[in-house]
Amino acid sequence: MSIRLLGPSLAAGLLCAAASAQTFAHDVPLSGLGNGNPAKPFGITAEPVTGVLYVAIAGDFLGNNEVVAVIDGATDTVTGTIPAGLFPEDVAVAYDAAGQPTVAAVTNSTSGSVTVWDVATGTVLADVALPDPFGWGSCYPFGIAAGGPGFWVTTFDGSGMVYAVDTGTLQADPGAAFDLGGGRSGGRLLVAGGDLFIPSSGFTPTWTGGEGGLITRRGGAVTADYVVASQDGTGLFPAGQDLVRLPDGRLILGGTDFGPRLYLLAPDGTLERTLRLSRGGGVHGLAISPDGKLVAACDLAGNTVFLLDALNLVELSATDTTSVGLGYAQPNDAAFLNGKLYVSCQANEEVIVFDGLPNPVPGAGYAGSLVLSDPTPGRGGTVTATVSGPGTVALLVALDDQASVVSGVALDIGPTPTLAGWGAGSFSRSWTMPAAAGARGVNLFAQGVVDASGSPRPTAPRVAVIQ
Repeated sequence: MSIRLLGPSLAAGLLCAAASAQTFAHDVPLSGLGNGNPAKPFGITAEPVTGVLYVAIAGDFLGNNEVVAVIDGATDTVTGTIPAGLFPEDVAVAYDAAGQPTVAAVTNSTSGSVTVWDVATGTVLADVALPDPFGWGSCYPFGIAAGGPGFWVTTFDGSGMVYAVDTGTLQADPGAAFDLGGGRSGGRLLVAGGDLFIPSSGFTPTWTGGEGGLITRRGGAVTADYVVASQDGTGLFPAGQDLVRLPDGRLILGGTDFGPRLYLLAPDGTLERTLRLSRGGGVHGLAISPDGKLVAACDLAGNTVFLLDALNLVELSATDTTSVGLGYAQPNDAAFLNGKLYVSCQANEEVIVFDGLPNPVPGAGYAGSLVLSDPTPGRGGTVTATVSGPGTVALLVALDDQASVVSGVALDIGPTPTLAGWGAGSFSRSWTMPAAAGARGVNLFAQGVVDASGSPRPTAPRVAVIQ
């Protein structure tokens, strides 16, 4: 039987008509802010209640800066600064039960501390020193998110520690801190319903490469820990960097040296599929619009800002930041506010602003279902793929997630998928994963096709990553 027996070609794509791309509006100059060292920004966070954006002014490695800029989202002007420690990186805001912002905090990488301030007054309440387990002068705090006793903070010193800053005592809470294990580092973590989702990274055993993935902590215990990318001896060091949460609870994970892809996760952190980008080698910062329709992704090394349709999970545009305005490099992080997209450019002293953002609408979506028995199998383990739906169904597999068309059906895997088999109503097939050490981090892709009354449509794709 050929897959051509599934029916006529899919006349229209899965998705709605492509939405128009955003337009570059202007930049917000940061030059002159802080201590006189370069005013190069790092993380950027929008606070919608007060209508401001907080931008960590880090400086560079030759001259650390030490302030957080406050930008008025109505006028796109800097209205003040908040003193911080050396090389501030990422900002988070805590809210009360009524949804009002109370305090905000920034991680200070070089100083090894977290600066906490009152949102209403901008007054610094404390600069909280974090432990320095290796005696390097800093644990290099990086990601920060409101939760626990106040804020959770990841570190990049390789200790694997995640610290907690108690906003009641304005001190580090040693009883709440925990270890990711394995000498790993944490990225920009996300807190949802008390659960912690932590992008992770670590060196390979040879120390000539790296591994990046996700650690999920629920109820005080690690419930998932897997890699999505592993490189050894290649000069690449994959590192989990950032997460956003979609309105339906699913997550999107990005990381540097992840290749041109993001990873879609179930609400509990289970791996589902990849989202292929048109170019680049990985993503450093992610942001989601307040209405949940758009996701921005910053490829720092590739000088690219991607805009994705979060309803249909497709890329809308890939903007080379060096080609807009005055030309800007190293987009680090992004935030949405007042219908605009703000991007911090680490190589410059500007935040760039896009407006005219598209307004996606839901498309046709996928049909049927495709389930993998284990999306993160161990080396030598077994994975069973089961495709189900009305009529005749087929299962296809591929070694990449490049879009392809098979018998007129648009797929998310390819470029030349292999037909694994077909059946009436459902079909399953099992594979044994390679056991070699070099198989760790290999991505394997699957997608089904469902013949619904003679109009074949694909299922959502799935990915399995060998551990």
